[in-house]
Amino acid sequence: MRKSFISLVFLAFCSVLVAQQALSNDSIIKLTKAGLSEDLIVSTINSQAGTFDTSTDGLIALKGAGVSDKVVAAIVARAAAAAQPAQPRFRRSSRCLLARTKAPRQALPKASTKLGSITKTRPAPGPN
Repeated sequence: MRKSFISLVFLAFCSVLVAQQALSNDSIIKLTKAGLSEDLIVSTINSQAGTFDTSTDGLIALKGAGVSDKVVAAIVARAAAAAQPAQPRFRRSSRCLLARTKAPRQALPKASTKLGSITKTRPAPGPN
């Protein structure tokens, strides 16, 4: 009983894994030849993971198989978005940090002078 339950769970996971394979140029050609609309294929490209061949030969093969320009453009856009590295959301520029550390400092006026062993305090010079 236990072995049959484990094998049933294993088969269920295998079917889920097979159903969620990444899209490729071949799968797009199959969808096009099956007669699915451009809009449906584009939404599938945008919603599922895919590994597309966007080389010159790959794009020529897609056009030769009858894939529309709208679908090819969606493939190229998706591949370009996947190729860009993720940028951190909040990033301080080095220019901002440099400006902060290199800010001019105002010289403080001398407030006291030493006369022998006696220290005398005088007011800081101000506007006359």
